[in-house]
Amino acid sequence: MAQSADASKRLFLHIWLRDGEDSHIHNHRWDFTSTVLRGALRNTIVQVGPDGDGPLYTVVQHRPVEGGFRFDRTGGRPVHISSRHTVVQAEPVEYAMGALTLHRVQASYGTMTLVVRGAPWREWADVLIEAPVENGERPLIPLALEEREQHLRRALEVLG
Repeated sequence: MAQSADASKRLFLHIWLRDGEDSHIHNHRWDFTSTVLRGALRNTIVQVGPDGDGPLYTVVQHRPVEGGFRFDRTGGRPVHISSRHTVVQAEPVEYAMGALTLHRVQASYGTMTLVVRGAPWREWADVLIEAPVENGERPLIPLALEEREQHLRRALEVLG
């Protein structure tokens, strides 16, 4: 990760280390622009409301903490998906997304994006959870230095 001198923007490499989708529908604390360097993403953009189809979700706040993140269900409201729209972004494409856009991402192993995110403008992101979830902190699992170096080399190869 790199950041601008005033810390208003950060640049980071995002690599999917397994096939599948992000585990939950979510939004972010910041607006961002992303370039798909390798592979493709399927972003399913959703709208929520009290009525809709499918399962009932609880809106949970996701907050960063030292070494991980924290889920906070306090005041989490129940919602349904009222509409969805899937967009495929394949290499080499650039796309942008606003902080409040609720989405779920699917990508195959090795998909690689270069992300420029703006400064956070709130302290949490929203996550939609189907199953019961307990409040509390969860650790992030860092990659070993050798694995980070390997991924950075691959990104540099793609960038030429």
